[in-house]
Amino acid sequence: MPNKGDDLSMFETVNTHDDLINKNILPRLEAVESGQLEIKKEMQTIKSEVTEIRHAQDSLKVTVMEDGHRTRKMLEQFTEHFLEMDRREFDSKERVTMQRLSTGEKVSLAAVSALGGGGLIAAVTAAIELFLK
Repeated sequence: MPNKGDDLSMFETVNTHDDLINKNILPRLEAVESGQLEIKKEMQTIKSEVTEIRHAQDSLKVTVMEDGHRTRKMLEQFTEHFLEMDRREFDSKERVTMQRLSTGEKVSLAAVSALGGGGLIAAVTAAIELFLK
């Protein structure tokens, strides 16, 4: 049978554990729970910021694509205009050159064009053979 001294030491042990729980463990547990709440709040803030960043990024992507499209259109028009100017300049130089040629030069040019490269060589070779005989 337990004696009265054992009951007293049991009460002292319970009181010691009660003091330990109330003074040491519970404040630590409250601090941990408070920290978890702060972490949850921070996570919500981070999630909302990431969502905003994604929306801004998508918007920027669309803007860049639209600007690129407009730039390509503008460059295409510029290129067409530049090539048209180059073609006109070439045509005008060709017309001036043709007007400067004499009638004999025009006939010679036409003959050479008609004969082609191989025909011209054959004609010159035939003329040389005629003069050498």
